[in-house]
Amino acid sequence: SAAQTDPPISEIVGIIAAIIIMLIMFGAVVAAGLPLLTALIGLGVGLSLLTIAANFVNTASFAPSLATMIGLGVGFDYSLFLLNRYRQAILDGSEHKEAALIAVGTAGRAIVFAALTVIIALSGLFVLGLSFLNGLAVGAAVTVISVMITAVTLLPAMISLLGQKVFAGKMPWARKPPKADRGRRFRSYASFVEKRRWPVTIVALLVMAILAIPAASLREGFPDAGSNPQGDTQRIAYDLTTTAFGSGANGPFIVVAQLPSAADLPQAEALSKAIGKAPDVAIVSPVTAGSKLISADGKTVLITVIPKSGPQDQATTNLLTTLRDTTIPQALAGTGISAYVGGATATAVDFSTVLKDKLPSFLLVVVCLGFLVLMV
Repeated sequence: SAAQTDPPISEIVGIIAAIIIMLIMFGAVVAAGLPLLTALIGLGVGLSLLTIAANFVNTASFAPSLATMIGLGVGFDYSLFLLNRYRQAILDGSEHKEAALIAVGTAGRAIVFAALTVIIALSGLFVLGLSFLNGLAVGAAVTVISVMITAVTLLPAMISLLGQKVFAGKMPWARKPPKADRGRRFRSYASFVEKRRWPVTIVALLVMAILAIPAASLREGFPDAGSNPQGDTQRIAYDLTTTAFGSGANGPFIVVAQLPSAADLPQAEALSKAIGKAPDVAIVSPVTAGSKLISADGKTVLITVIPKSGPQDQATTNLLTTLRDTTIPQALAGTGISAYVGGATATAVDFSTVLKDKLPSFLLVVVCLGFLVLMV
């Protein structure tokens, strides 16, 4: 309910920060407002298309938030590309309409290819084979396309209509940079890199390698209420549960056993006892006749398994592997009973495993498609 009622603080902070940066960069109220207007219009169109796409593709509830975040980011970025190029053309002596044409002819191409690279990266999510991620990819890609089209069509049109008023509402710090000085620092930096190609390359690779060292010990996982700030209601409940029943009570496994007939209930009882003997198991719900954890026909049994360790601990992941690969198969050998381990913790572990296994394919697809786009 908090997610539904709280205002989008992160988006508001991002918009305010972007406005401040653009005011500093352009030194004019109108010029700073154009990227915001462009991004919001493109975002509105994208979210409308996302609503339509949700009727055909499984879409997670947080897809609009993700689309909003990406849409605002690329919207500001693309608009700044074009406006900055427009300003440079004006400073070089071009008329406003001519400067708008120059901006679209140069920065417009960069905007289109930048959008294509983002869409390619998002399309790589389809490689993972997870339906809700497909919905995220579609939603974000549709928003990026909408913002890109808005940036190369609506923004140039507004610039042409406004003319000299684009830079109206100048800030006190606004000044016209001398033509000879524009880009001097970046040219000096480019010249420095050009003259020292190999040393700069080696240093850059070393820095990236050092920054990548922590990735060797990276362990995927899902955040839980234990990561919430102190005082949060979910964190309070999490801590109380941990104190009273152990950390594993916050992430129990749910074992569902399917019996050939109700007469096989003793084998399900033996399964429960075998699970209780597994390492790192704290509590196992017993299987007894008449229990509410047994279906009406007696063919489906629900067993709750509480680990000794918390949902994020590696020991819990190891226990899940032990239950699936060793404990349950051995306990049910020759009985004809099938058992499956689920629950929120098991789902999180399985999801992380899928991501880890599919990551090389994801990177390969994104890199190859990106390379093809850059070759055009």
